[in-house]
Amino acid sequence: MSYNIQDRISITISFEGLEYPLSKFNVLNFLHISSNVRMLLPQFHMSLTDQSGILAQMGIKDSSKVTITIAAIGPDAVSKTYNFRVYSFKNALTGTGMQWEMDGFLDSIPYWFTTTADGIRGTSNEVLEQIAGVCGLQYEGTVTNDSQLWLPQNRIWGEFARRIVARGYANDKSCMKSVVTKEGILRYKDINNLPDANYSLLQGEMKEGWLPIVDHRPISDAGMNNALTGYMATRRQQSTVGTSDQQQFSELAFQPDSRTPLLDMETRSKVGRGRQQYSPIDVGNVHPAYEQAAYQNVRYGNLYNLAIECLSTFPTPLQVLDKFNFSSQLLGGEANNVTNGTYVQTGHVIFIQGINYYEKIIGVRHGTNIVRQQ
Repeated sequence: MSYNIQDRISITISFEGLEYPLSKFNVLNFLHISSNVRMLLPQFHMSLTDQSGILAQMGIKDSSKVTITIAAIGPDAVSKTYNFRVYSFKNALTGTGMQWEMDGFLDSIPYWFTTTADGIRGTSNEVLEQIAGVCGLQYEGTVTNDSQLWLPQNRIWGEFARRIVARGYANDKSCMKSVVTKEGILRYKDINNLPDANYSLLQGEMKEGWLPIVDHRPISDAGMNNALTGYMATRRQQSTVGTSDQQQFSELAFQPDSRTPLLDMETRSKVGRGRQQYSPIDVGNVHPAYEQAAYQNVRYGNLYNLAIECLSTFPTPLQVLDKFNFSSQLLGGEANNVTNGTYVQTGHVIFIQGINYYEKIIGVRHGTNIVRQQ
């Protein structure tokens, strides 16, 4: 039996292929599903009140399969199904019945647990596609220019993939990032070279072609990011095979996506000498841009200093590592140039509690569109 929210969204939960009968006795207290570029795999956190004792009879255990289906109700209803594994759980008897809480990860056991020691030769894009196949994930990649023998060093597949992404290189302006989506897709993208946005979010009014949101919150990480790599950061490479025994990376070709990047040039000029990093000695067993990729993937990534969290009460079609447009107005009716603009999506959260359904879309960009007064 499914659980309906205001006759517009239906939620169905199954354990080991058996649908759990949600009703006035078996209650979904809350459900939280999140995916993010910082997470190894999407995860869920859920609470149920089980007055009928069905969950105990089912025998919930470590790695139990959990299938969650969320569908819009209506003639053009779109349904999405997410497959997870239980990672931890607890229960306690209360006055309203047995309360269960459980956490889980996307159903890709090899990506989460399995270690490997076998190297794979190819570009980062080709190797990540192979990893996706081994781990039962779909794949959406980007052509890269970084062929070598990639060694996992007995890491789990997920950590191996992350280390590959950190040294992934398409060109001198690329910033490679990856995510596994709730739908089970390993996406590998150059966030400095994404296609134009397919979706636009609008707060404050309903408008044809725009997805409505009810609230937003800007967050600036400029201080920490600039301290780490924004102000005069340098990476030094030593090589036994190159034309020079030492090379350094200290500059980027930065093309901001906003009028006012959150990088203060006066502070930058006063820093003089920023953080210094030293790479391992290159003995010729990695692709030519191996250390340059490590430098620019971090430094380009930290230039995305302004984040925004947008709140929707409807299911949205947005995908992590795509662009989206955002627009809102200030109380006086003028455009909100602090936050309006185009963002790269880095996270997506579904939250259900009681009769309320929410989605949080998280995006990042370089700064604001404020025009400074002279």
